[in-house]
Amino acid sequence: MSRYTREIDIPGVEASRAAMVRRDGLRRQAQTVLHVKGKQHNQQHRTVWCGRHVLTEGPVPVFRRLDGGKARLGQVKTCGSVWACPVCAAKVAEVRRRELTHAMQEHVKAGGHAYLLTFTFPHYMGQTLEDLLPKFDQARNRFQGSKGWKKLMQVANPAKEIEAGAAGRVGSVTSAEVTYGGANGWHPHLHMLVFCKAGAFEEGEADEYGRLSSAAIDYFRGEWVRHLEKAGLVDGSNRQWAFDYALDVRGGKGAAEYIAKWGHEERWGLSSELTSSHAKTGRRDTWGTKDHYTPFQLLHLSIDGDGHATCAFREFVKAFDGKRMLTWSPGLKDHFGIDELSDEDAAAEQELGLQDEHQVGEIGQDQLTQLVTWGMYGRFLAFVAEHGHLDNAQQLIDDWIAACGGGVRRRGNILVDRLIVPEHGNRYFFKPEEVEA
Repeated sequence: MSRYTREIDIPGVEASRAAMVRRDGLRRQAQTVLHVKGKQHNQQHRTVWCGRHVLTEGPVPVFRRLDGGKARLGQVKTCGSVWACPVCAAKVAEVRRRELTHAMQEHVKAGGHAYLLTFTFPHYMGQTLEDLLPKFDQARNRFQGSKGWKKLMQVANPAKEIEAGAAGRVGSVTSAEVTYGGANGWHPHLHMLVFCKAGAFEEGEADEYGRLSSAAIDYFRGEWVRHLEKAGLVDGSNRQWAFDYALDVRGGKGAAEYIAKWGHEERWGLSSELTSSHAKTGRRDTWGTKDHYTPFQLLHLSIDGDGHATCAFREFVKAFDGKRMLTWSPGLKDHFGIDELSDEDAAAEQELGLQDEHQVGEIGQDQLTQLVTWGMYGRFLAFVAEHGHLDNAQQLIDDWIAACGGGVRRRGNILVDRLIVPEHGNRYFFKPEEVEA
């Protein structure tokens, strides 16, 4: 048996295959939730066509990773949306996790330290993200522009004759996260990983929950509450709660542990594996409890027919669409030697690499339509990952697709790029055409 047809027994491949099925099921639900009846294909949210926009008029190649953990289709476009698409979110999360891990390792190697700050505010059922997020951004911008923050955290800029603050900060990485609860509605919060010197806040040992405290931290908590109040997010009724909980500071080990988990747990509403944490407490009768749901957990509830969760997911996507997953402060990626890479590029599959994967077959557009119509896309890839090493892989692929069906039939249209050659001139182009199921 050749190196391209052998099966490599590696622990964890079954979990990887199961993750493909779960992620595709969630993506299928997101496509259903986000599709707007009556709109043209180019007016739909890009996630609607993720995995079903074919870039060739010919057969679609099927690839299998040599360890048997994953499979994919080639010549198929993905959406790159970290907010709406669980499949793309997992890929981007892994790339971003590696970038952050590299930055953390390089910074610590150079004798640096890192703090993880989490900013939030009091929130209540009935408040919309459209109303909350601009006020949250306003408070954060004012806080980071305050004299006290700059005195401690200013990044040096010799070209502009700006001296570094006392913390010796070289930069920060921020990311917004939001969960939804039945008791208090949307819960937006912002994580900021600060690369600086140790002892920046003159803090002592962390408490049993990993939180740091000091006079400096208390000062910044007060400043944060003051700016929240100016933005209209805090008043006399919740000021004390905001002082106690609206700014959380952790450092060193706590920040490192968070980064190590990032991309493997449901952080920032994303996950590299979409593990069972998505499905935890995933029933409608839990509304009104203290449970909080990530956006992808809302999709789980939506699959179960929860209209409340469906509307909440749509609201989330509308509010976050177009925002960056992570925001690095100017010059920080260059400082750590990290290249710029868009979410769309991070989500795109790699080209065929003989050391990692091999083409085991191909499918036609009608077969892809069959998979999409019956929601079997993810299960098909898991089947290929498990059995694609066999010599009769193409026959197995054809037989499996021919037998799939039953269950819930959904809209199975796909997009196919058609080659357009004008009658006059020598410039040709490709135009997507919607193919009815």
